[in-house]
Amino acid sequence: MSDARVRYVCEKLGLRAMAADTTDSVRQITERHECRPTATAALGRTVTAAALLGANLKGERGTVTVRVDGGGPAGIIVGTCDGRGNLRGYIANPGADLPPTGGPKLDVAGIVGTDGYFSAAYDLGLRTPYSGSAPLLNGEIAEDLTYYLTTSEQLPSAAGLGVLVGADEHVEAAGGFLIQRVPRDSRDEEETEEALERIFQRCQEIDSVSRFIERGGAPSELIRNLVSDLPFRQVGVDEVQFHCTCSRERAGHLLQSISPEEVQEIAESSEPGVIKCEFCGAQYQFTREEMNNLAGRDDES
Repeated sequence: MSDARVRYVCEKLGLRAMAADTTDSVRQITERHECRPTATAALGRTVTAAALLGANLKGERGTVTVRVDGGGPAGIIVGTCDGRGNLRGYIANPGADLPPTGGPKLDVAGIVGTDGYFSAAYDLGLRTPYSGSAPLLNGEIAEDLTYYLTTSEQLPSAAGLGVLVGADEHVEAAGGFLIQRVPRDSRDEEETEEALERIFQRCQEIDSVSRFIERGGAPSELIRNLVSDLPFRQVGVDEVQFHCTCSRERAGHLLQSISPEEVQEIAESSEPGVIKCEFCGAQYQFTREEMNNLAGRDDES
């Protein structure tokens, strides 16, 4: 079954909510990177965060990129989502792993670290992308996402992210939710604050987002559990899926973007030259002649 994402709004209170089941996408992404369990959870949460932020993109050309850099063993972690719901992700050290922190809970904060930033960059197909960042709160990623949205984008939010990794080290369930207060002039501030307090309390009571999805819970069901007594209405449902936008043409453009000296160095180091996509692992081969052409010089064979 395809991964799914839903969107809800409550016009009266100026609130919006979204949830996603990203199980299949996270499984494919983490298997491509050959992640260990804790790295799987960290990368899966980051990709799911991108899927949730991507629910608010307007049109198919937009892209949101989430970047988590906490100075821990995992290194930089990246998740992206475009306007078509295509997801992909990258983790610098897929072998990062730590023992569970009591019970089955994976020590994501331990491999992410807290000495760094959570950032999000939005490319809406305009001239200038915009981005924001906030210091990491605790490295758990869901709380870091909430803190970023509240402080950098001034959108008070509640979020939950989860990745369930089985005994065979493969993803059994993944997903998350995001509820936000959005700017609006005409509303009852006191009523909105009371509603948010109730929602935040219910978020704290959720045992595990990934367990909920593993038991067959749908994203729409997750939202209804959180906002059951509030006048939310569904405004969208779509699929999300793993899909990498890399291609041989893009790899060639990448080579053209670096200096001729660097391209020449790559050309002379191997035959043929291989450019590997850091997101999906696909490899694109270029002959020495092709690389010399990209460097702007004739082949010296």
